[in-house]
Amino acid sequence: MMSGTAASPSGAAKNEPLAPGVMGSTLRCLAVLELLAAPPFEYGLTQTAQALGLAKGTARRFLATLEAAGYVERDPAHRTYRLANKALSIGTAYLRRSPIYRAAFLPMQELARIAEVMVHLSIKDGDSVLFLCTVGQPGAVYLYADIGERRPIHATAMGKLLLAFGPDSETKRILSGPLPRYTAHTIVDPAAMEAELAQIRKKGYAVMHREIYEQLGAVAAPVHDSSGKVVAAICADVNADSLTPESELRYARILLQTALRISVQLGYRPINPDMAIMTSLGQPFLGRSHLNEREQNGV
Repeated sequence: MMSGTAASPSGAAKNEPLAPGVMGSTLRCLAVLELLAAPPFEYGLTQTAQALGLAKGTARRFLATLEAAGYVERDPAHRTYRLANKALSIGTAYLRRSPIYRAAFLPMQELARIAEVMVHLSIKDGDSVLFLCTVGQPGAVYLYADIGERRPIHATAMGKLLLAFGPDSETKRILSGPLPRYTAHTIVDPAAMEAELAQIRKKGYAVMHREIYEQLGAVAAPVHDSSGKVVAAICADVNADSLTPESELRYARILLQTALRISVQLGYRPINPDMAIMTSLGQPFLGRSHLNEREQNGV
């Protein structure tokens, strides 16, 4: 049985005691992989040691081990290390086996085509939303997020939605800590966020308006598993200036329809599908150009 502490760039406390049977050296070696997966994606030996709080000799051995296994490669010209091709097979294996990703991909593509927006799929991971998929044609304003990237849970539509439908204990934990401000519109007051989450539960979907970037808006809908639990969220990016009450409802409707299709593939069986997609929201969504035309005509 090994004991000790583990260095990790993902936020784990360096002095946190390890559970019985957990090998600290293995965790520290994996922390090197996590570091190389974060910008700027290439690190020298000294940078790696300093970032992870490791002795230089220890960092050298970890890098040599990962290089020998094919997960890391060295750039001799710049004397830096970066992830190698083999790391890709490990990362994409998660998506290949993910039922959420497999169920969501085609419906998301159809949604992106019809609504002419960028569509994202994410799950909650700690205090962040973890992006599993992004499809669609970028508009003038959109949130750039590669697969595996994270965004703050309290400043995104998907994050707020996942928080609203998550365990109360987790909501309390996150709201008890600092909520960083990204724009003048970011909700950083716990009481205000509680009210926002209550509104999301009431409506069944979430809206973000200029909370992470000044020009960005988004609407998100929940994805349920076979037990009815909210396990993921999809969202559409929109220009904040065009996010009117009418367009919000239209985006919400098509997002809820798409999320329901994904949920059904995951085994979800709503008692009343019409209520699940909130048919009271209005007419079927006919695409962004049609929506803009209706708004310009005052419809």
